[in-house]
Amino acid sequence: MNILTQPPAISGAFNPLLLELQQGNETSADITINVDGNTYELSREYLNGKARYNLTELIKSGFKNEQTTVIENIFIDKLLQVEFGSTQTGASFNSTAIRAVSQRRGQYDMTPLCGTFLTGFHELKKYKNYPLFVSFLTFPNTTYINLNGITLNENSFTQKHLTLSVPDGTNTVSITTEALAFALADNLNDPITTNAGVEIVVSTGLLEPENKTTGIDQPCNPVSPFYIRWINRLGGWDCWMFKNRQFQKSELTKTETSYPAIEDYENG
Repeated sequence: MNILTQPPAISGAFNPLLLELQQGNETSADITINVDGNTYELSREYLNGKARYNLTELIKSGFKNEQTTVIENIFIDKLLQVEFGSTQTGASFNSTAIRAVSQRRGQYDMTPLCGTFLTGFHELKKYKNYPLFVSFLTFPNTTYINLNGITLNENSFTQKHLTLSVPDGTNTVSITTEALAFALADNLNDPITTNAGVEIVVSTGLLEPENKTTGIDQPCNPVSPFYIRWINRLGGWDCWMFKNRQFQKSELTKTETSYPAIEDYENG
């Protein structure tokens, strides 16, 4: 058994996830697929020495409302991503499926989007005390996340898809292949501050790239807030605040129709 076609390393789960196998010495195309730790046995007869599986429905069943914290403010959201693959000899592969969809035909390969934020907005808005989540795909080698130019993670992320909970007071968020700056900490990992209580930050000398940086606007909370969050087609979270609300209601009133009595039709 050999693989002729396999899902991309980072795939859109709501497009066809095709796995095509070529026959070897075996009589049927039996393969074991692992989806987020769960094992599924698939079997199919070969046709002209080939067998094709569409794993879309199987992979979509792996999404679940579960979050795993990586570091502070960074977590894995299994509602947005699921890892799957096979370790079978001759047909081994690994992929990460994103809760995304493409309107074009064929497979949706999200690998070119590595190192980008999965949002439809060029600038995000952070309302105080309201949650703001932004998901991103990491770089193939090393990835660091920076808030206001300060790097959060000491070690590079190993995960492919992560979500950031943006804290209040954040002006910029960026993804870089190298660390930008670290806040000094003691042996107990407590921040070292000045006498005025300001954290001491050490820069690595690298500059923040413009194309991987997202600005965070901090508008005032509206008088009549209505805040919503949804999953966009890129496999990330987007949020929006409606500042005005309108209430409409229907009222029924009793109506009476009057038909005047006409005695003189000529004059009437």
